[in-house]
Amino acid sequence: MKFHGYYLPISDRKPIVEKRLVNSAEHFYGVAAQPGTSDTAPPEWMPSSLHDNMAVLSRFEVDLPMSDAVEDTEEPISAILLNQRYRNHLIGYFSWVSSYQKQREYQATVPLVHVPHEAFNQWEDYASDRILDHYVEPVFSKDEQEALRAFRDVWNSASDDTPQRLPSLEELIGTEPWERLRIAAEKALEVFIRRGLFDWDREDFPMH
Repeated sequence: MKFHGYYLPISDRKPIVEKRLVNSAEHFYGVAAQPGTSDTAPPEWMPSSLHDNMAVLSRFEVDLPMSDAVEDTEEPISAILLNQRYRNHLIGYFSWVSSYQKQREYQATVPLVHVPHEAFNQWEDYASDRILDHYVEPVFSKDEQEALRAFRDVWNSASDDTPQRLPSLEELIGTEPWERLRIAAEKALEVFIRRGLFDWDREDFPMH
């Protein structure tokens, strides 16, 4: 599997200050984080429940080592609540990847971000192969787990069928691999939207 854009090895990127993503699912599940990209306000179409919680379009980046970036005062959260939050992130992700209009809105809102690269990189942040096994019931239904893996397969094929340095969004829209990815996101969103967003701060599936 090849990585797009900012996920290239550090030696292959421009000599800028390295930034590290601290709210990716891989970080919280103990897997090394990848360098991040964007730090901007989410567009209006992003679900309001995500706006104030480092939503999928406002990923928190710092110029500090990972160990210094996490707030020491933050209370640990349960696996249930953690999965609820990342499930909400995934709904936001599928929402914009499934729509050419929303992709264009994203690009217009944050023109310095390369939206095609984000479509690949954000999936790696929240649902890479190394963390999919953590997305289990009761937060992720069986249908949702299957939808994630079905999208993952299409994501892999679209990655294989597109160049590592992706062209602009407008050049990709309408191409077969990009349409394949959009349709896969649309199908996944249809599954996830059946139960909708879960609470950010309270477990919807208390264990006691």
